[in-house]
Amino acid sequence: MSYALSVNPIVFKERNNAYTLNDDQVAVSRFKRILEEWGVQPALWANILVGISIQTIEAPEQKLDQRLTPDQRERLFLVASYDDALKALFLQEQHRREWIQNKHQSLDGYSPLDILTCGSLLAMDELNDYLQRIIRS
Repeated sequence: MSYALSVNPIVFKERNNAYTLNDDQVAVSRFKRILEEWGVQPALWANILVGISIQTIEAPEQKLDQRLTPDQRERLFLVASYDDALKALFLQEQHRREWIQNKHQSLDGYSPLDILTCGSLLAMDELNDYLQRIIRS
């Protein structure tokens, strides 16, 4: 019996092993910049990037002293993907901020920020799929 996997485990492992500490520091810096643009309060940053302190997110070049886990790296990729999608949908930063912060009926009355901070990587992935469908439509 065979199963259809959405992730090739070997490719996933090789991709994550290729990232350096410096790559992770750069990614965390971008994560911080994106969340600041969206108006997300620093107190919530660690809820999105589970296992990394606010202090490390604020100064990754100084505080991040080990590589991120694949889970943490995936969260960074998803936030960057949301940012790219929102920039394609909304020209003004204020509109992107409002979309992230406001509750949406199409998200069962939750805001994207609620989804980002709930701690579920699956929910974050579903939000990314939702945004990608909007862009394709």
